[in-house]
Amino acid sequence: PGTKVKLELPSYFTLVSSNFYHRLSGAHGGSGVGLYTTELKASMPLPVSPAYGFWSAYAGVQYYHFINKGLLDGNEFALGNTRDQDVVQFHTGVTVFF
Repeated sequence: PGTKVKLELPSYFTLVSSNFYHRLSGAHGGSGVGLYTTELKASMPLPVSPAYGFWSAYAGVQYYHFINKGLLDGNEFALGNTRDQDVVQFHTGVTVFF
């Protein structure tokens, strides 16, 4: 019958209060939209007996746009002195449900 590939395009944004994220200085990061993101993800079932769970493989690319100043400070700390507002992440993996 062929392999079924599922495509997904999940998108979301966060709304935060002024004290949810903090800047490296300890000041509040600001309120409102903290970030928005969208992803293109493809997944397909793997041929594993249901006795061992339901397995699937996936691959995707996700785009993040950071707005909150506390998040931008966090990027600077975590990503090595960069305050990138736009980040792209590629990922792949296996999911198992029992």
